[in-house]
Amino acid sequence: MVDGRLNSEERKAQIISAVIPLFANLGFKETTTKLIAEKCGVSEALVYKHFPRKEDIYTEIHKFCCDKSQDDKNELTNMEPSTQSLVMIIFTIVYSIYMNIEKDPEEAKNFKRLMFRSLLEEGDFAASFHKSHFEPWIPKIEKCIEAAVKSGDINATISPRLSIYFTHHIAVCLNLYSLPNQTVVNYEKEKEEIANEAILFALRGLGLSSQAIQQYYNPNTLLSFFKKYK
Repeated sequence: MVDGRLNSEERKAQIISAVIPLFANLGFKETTTKLIAEKCGVSEALVYKHFPRKEDIYTEIHKFCCDKSQDDKNELTNMEPSTQSLVMIIFTIVYSIYMNIEKDPEEAKNFKRLMFRSLLEEGDFAASFHKSHFEPWIPKIEKCIEAAVKSGDINATISPRLSIYFTHHIAVCLNLYSLPNQTVVNYEKEKEEIANEAILFALRGLGLSSQAIQQYYNPNTLLSFFKKYK
């Protein structure tokens, strides 16, 4: 129910918060303005007053999800390119996508569903989120890979950009497979162990030597860093 005493911006924000589960569970096409109005406890006219088109609501949802995901980037993007920075960034990517640390469980589940529904439809939400949230990391990661190659920590790798995308996709797939209440695959490990194994798999796929992984990959230290900047 939308409080009639809210100002315009507060009301818009409350509408967005209320309709995210609709888009997450029904997708863009099946979520009508009538359903949105019913979910918010207002008239369709009031919905149109704040969002002239349904697409405008979807755009605001995207902005909302991106804003919620920006806080942990600055410290990492300001680090000097190095093998250590590369390991920290890969750790952060996997943990941010798969573990959802310090996020509301229902909010995290709704976001997963938004992404999945988008991929089942035209992919606009997923593509837009990927472009704004993940692609800005790529130049930094490429520089870190270059630094790791120069230091001898990476001996050989596939195309750096492809290896970065594959790392991202590993985390995304793990995330989607964990969407049901009962996970699709029985990995016979706790979620944190799965995350750590996925990170090690990604680091090896990037071409990091065993010595470099042993030197720079300390899950407890990295997790402390990750939580500090979440």
